Amino acid sequence: DVRALLDGYVKLIWKEVLGVDVPTPLPQITYAEAMEKYGIDRPDLRFGLPLTDCTALMRDRVDFVVFKNALAAGGIVKALYIPDGKAFSRKDLDKSFPA
Repeated sequence: DVRALLDGYVKLIWKEVLGVDVPTPLPQITYAEAMEKYGIDRPDLRFGLPLTDCTALMRDRVDFVVFKNALAAGGIVKALYIPDGKAFSRKDLDKSFPA
């Protein structure tokens, strides 16, 4: 099994170079799950910030033209939930999540 072999190499390299014991098997998600939960095929899973589908909430309740047009065209609206987000200013968020 190629995946098990690669996991073993990663484990060995981390142990030999940094002295860190990496648990195996390494976590993995499918392409479909990555796109659905994170909107990208190579998500950074360190922060645990999946997208939340807000389509049902926004339908017929929002005046924001971008959302209205997306929904009218059969699209979806998703948002990034940030725990304790009220504690961050827009400036803080822009620094933490650059475009």
